[in-house]
Amino acid sequence: LYLSDEALRGVVEREGIGWVHDRAVEVGRLAGSNHFRELAHLANHQKPRLETHDRVGNRIDHVTYHPAYHEVMDANFRTEVHSLPWTVDAPRPQTARNVLYYMWNQLENGTVGCPNGMTWAIVPLLRSDPEIGDRWLDKILSTQYDQRTLPAADTNGLSVAMAITEKQGGSDVRANTTRAIDTGDGCEYLLTGHKYFVSAPMGDILLLTAQTDQGVTLFICPRVLDNGELNNIRIQRLKDKLGNSSNATSEVELVDAVGHRIGEEGRGVAGFVKNMTH
Repeated sequence: LYLSDEALRGVVEREGIGWVHDRAVEVGRLAGSNHFRELAHLANHQKPRLETHDRVGNRIDHVTYHPAYHEVMDANFRTEVHSLPWTVDAPRPQTARNVLYYMWNQLENGTVGCPNGMTWAIVPLLRSDPEIGDRWLDKILSTQYDQRTLPAADTNGLSVAMAITEKQGGSDVRANTTRAIDTGDGCEYLLTGHKYFVSAPMGDILLLTAQTDQGVTLFICPRVLDNGELNNIRIQRLKDKLGNSSNATSEVELVDAVGHRIGEEGRGVAGFVKNMTH
């Protein structure tokens, strides 16, 4: 998908990012191969399946994907499309990342779109508040994709989900009603509410908005707590979509879920816009 694309190669030359050439050749080879086209087909036709409870009635809130989904995700992470701008000292790294992103999207959007894109986008936000962000930053920049359900400290790499939208507000985040109660333990809060549109709910950490006494605030919720227990992030159902089928999109209920405030109270909208839009 790279060597056969004269226009794309022209962009690399024109923008002065020849340093990405070898990476682009590798992504083009993978994303353009018969093997990965078959993986993309399988990942979209064998859709994610939600298991809310195990066989004896314990909540597990687990989304099962076809193995093809995980293989494509692994290749995404190995080729650094989620982390490249933050790990290289080279000209125009965001443009170089877009070259790789463009090719992966030609193959399959459900893997490289939301789960990969959110993992890439959260890095400036984490860096803006090192006291909280440094807990997860190294694992987010890892080139290893880890599908296991483990505490962040025990994984080889982290992926990110986003839980912003609520049914009563839609795109108006200020109308959100999810509440966050300060536990008095540093920046730790308990979050209770309902998120109507959560993409990639099996992400290791979720970026959420919730109301405090000061207004809309940003929080990071780990899916698995440090003690190995699942956080109280309950997946209610998966959405039935016209496309993007390989990626699970869900509704989620929070019941005293542990969240870590990132940024100032009441500045969640401003923090989101400043740090997560490029």
